[in-house]
Amino acid sequence: DEIAKLKAFFSAIELPETPIIVNKYTTVINCHLFIKNHLAVLRANNGKRNFLPYLHRLQELKKLLEKSTLIKVP
Repeated sequence: DEIAKLKAFFSAIELPETPIIVNKYTTVINCHLFIKNHLAVLRANNGKRNFLPYLHRLQELKKLLEKSTLIKVP
């Protein structure tokens, strides 16, 4: 389950305190709150295509954090 994998990833790392530009439309000011809210929306609407942008934003954030030198990825 992709949602469970994302939750496990974000739980295993120390999230940055600084804003992160995910794409030209999305700047994350509070990573913890962003992740918490996006995961809640995905769990409540699992399988509904209209909510795929929430999944895609979390996947983009994960990719950025994996490349970042600011965090340690397990």
